[in-house]
Amino acid sequence: MDYNRTGSADHLVELLLALEGNPGARTFRPDILRTCISALRPCAPNNPDPFLDAALRIREQSRMMGRRIPPQAVGS
Repeated sequence: MDYNRTGSADHLVELLLALEGNPGARTFRPDILRTCISALRPCAPNNPDPFLDAALRIREQSRMMGRRIPPQAVGS
């Protein structure tokens, strides 16, 4: 309800974390959720970093660091 009222990035992060923490909820792509949350955090009202700029910066950081591949993965 806070996000609906304010539309702020902070409240959106809280909403996403609450949905993820719901009993019975499953995150199918946790890496994408974590990246999205990381991109939203700098978009707080006291630091109006545009979401797209933050997402591109985090994507580039992820490319440099790589990602963990599970023991069983399907690739394209």
